[in-house]
Parts: sequence; C-alpha cells; structure tokens
Amino acid sequence: MNIEWVRVGDVLELQRTPIEVALTESYKRIGIYSWGRGILHRPEVAGTEMGSLRYFTFPVGSLMLSNIQAWEAAVAVTSEAEANYVASNRFLPYVPTTDRVDVRYLAHYFVSDRGLEQLRYASPGTQVRNRTLGKKLFENLTIPLPPIDEQRRIAAHLDWVQSISRSMESHAGKFPMTVLPRASAAAIIAAELPMTTVGELASVAPETVHPGDPLQGAAEFVGLEHVHSHSGIRHGSRAIGEESGRKFLFRPGQLTYGYLRPYLNKVWVADRIGLCSVEQFVLDPVDGVDPDLLGHLLRSAHVLDQSVAATNQLHLPRLSLKTLLAMQVPDVRRAPRSLVGRLDALRDRFVRAHELSNEMTALKKGLLPAARNEIFTAMR
Repeated sequence: MNIEWVRVGDVLELQRTPIEVALTESYKRIGIYSWGRGILHRPEVAGTEMGSLRYFTFPVGSLMLSNIQAWEAAVAVTSEAEANYVASNRFLPYVPTTDRVDVRYLAHYFVSDRGLEQLRYASPGTQVRNRTLGKKLFENLTIPLPPIDEQRRIAAHLDWVQSISRSMESHAGKFPMTVLPRASAAAIIAAELPMTTVGELASVAPETVHPGDPLQGAAEFVGLEHVHSHSGIRHGSRAIGEESGRKFLFRPGQLTYGYLRPYLNKVWVADRIGLCSVEQFVLDPVDGVDPDLLGHLLRSAHVLDQSVAATNQLHLPRLSLKTLLAMQVPDVRRAPRSLVGRLDALRDRFVRAHELSNEMTALKKGLLPAARNEIFTAMR
C-alpha cells in the first residue's frame, strides 16, 4: 500500500462560525464521548443558561475533537443528526481542504493507539484539567494517508467492526445471575410441595474454633469472599495459618450461610472440613434433606426475598438466625429425587451463560481497538 505521510494542517482546517447567544432563544449543544464513542446530544437549554463560553455552528461531516479530552480519545465525526446543534469553544471541528482525505478514516486513526499517542503529545500538561489540545501542535502532527479509496475501505471496515461490537454489547447480560434465585424458586414451586420452615429442614451446628484450638482436620478457610453470589459455587479458599479471632468449623454436607449482607446470597454446601468466618451460619440438614437441594432452596427467591425484606432498613444488614429459621419455605423433604438434578442443571446453565456473557464483554471491548491497531500500526 502506498502511504503518504502528511501534516494535519496541510489537509485539514478548523472551520466554525461564531454565534451571538440570544437570551430569548434556546440552543442544543453537543459533547463528545471519550474513547471514540460518538457525539453526545445535550438537552436543549435557554440562552440564559449557556454560561460564559463562546459558541459556534460547525459543518456536518467534520472531524470533531474535544480540546480538553482529546488525550482520552474524545474524537468523532459530525453528521446530519447534529445539523441544528452548536458547540462551545472547547470543541474543534476540522474539515478537509482536499479530496484526498476521508474524515471517518481519520476519526478511527486518532482513536487507535498510534493516533491517540499523537493526540496526547499535542495535549501537554501534567494534570487532567491542563491537558488541553494545542491547535498548532495538532496541526503539526504527521499522519499516514493511503489513497482515498483505501481510506474509505478502511473506514467502512472499521465501521462494520464497530457495529458488530455494539451488537454484541446489546446482547450481553441476557442471563444475569441475579435472575437465578427466581428461576430456582419457580422450579421448586412446580414440584407443588407443602410449606414448612427453614428450622424444620436444618439446625445450626456451631462448632467454634479459637486461636490455638485443635483444627480437627481443617486445613482451609472458606469465607464470604470465596463463595459466588446466587450460584453457591466456591472459587477458592485460604490456607489456615496464624488465625486471629474465633472461627466456625464446617464439615462435608453442612452449609455455610452468609448472614452479613444477605442480599449477596452466599450459600455454600461444604465438601470438606474447614473454617469459615463468624459472619456465616453453619447449618446441618436434618435427616432426609439432601444438602444440595437445601442449598438451592436457601439461595432461591423463597429465602432471598424474605432475607432482604427483613434487613433492608438496616445500615449494615445482618440477618438473625431466629429470623432465618422461622422463614416459610417449601418442604423439600417431600421433593422428588429428580428435583436436585433439575436445579443443578438450571444453575449450571446460568453459570455458563454468565461466563459467556463475560467472555463476550471482554471480546467486545477488545474487538474494535484490535482491528484499528492492526491496520494503523502496520502503516510505515
């Protein structure tokens, strides 16, 4: 590809027309989102609210830069949607002085790593409020300019990548983990079980371990920070060392229930001997109650909604053991054996959907920058 390196001021010029703000008129003003996210349309305001800044009209199809935020890629191309808007003197609209330039190409370039590095060079200053884009410094930058047809092809390709990225964003998070408790409750309700209380399904099992006491086989600490909200999946632990303060001992088949900030919904079915914090109840399922099924029930909306209702007026929400054990819930002792399998599968689907959503979010964030950088860093 034949790349010509040109000075910005040789192919672009600042073009704007000052206006006299009339106090009896109203005006629509633009802003620019950082990181190449487009034009911001501000609400219409009366002339009396326009402040002391100077205002200008500007051409459609201009390369618009924020002179106070260019260093964080506040760059966009104006369109017909901005035809009736005005911009303050903090915004610099540049238009081509030659038919060799496509402003959409330049907008993508200045948001790439290479272009942004140049904008930061042209925005000297050591503090955010002082990092103002210098007009002369900007116009003296040297930028790569392929043939105009190639610029248009690059701009069209990057516009397409941007549309794909935004489409991915609109589809992300369709299965948030916060929906899982209600989905679990619906599956339990479908089993048409009679009602009972949590206290009929589990008892508290307080085995307290003080510093220096025998650990009774415990080698790990599993606190609230190690349990995922809503899914009850453990994501790590801490080796027991020089413990300070008392802890509770848990055993396989028992459950830890986080009563501090119960809206976080951290309930874990233990598969090992260990210690937990005193901000977790240790519960022992009664005979005939499957620990995993009890875990699903305690994480479901049946318990979560009652926990939130009982603590939402507290500055530091803490659920009392008495309140928890008195809660009305379906009697899972009467549940068919297949229910726990259905709830396991439901949880696993939500967890996988959540993981895919996170992967999509990461991909979305990196897709457009990677595409821009691949193109512009290859230009020599």
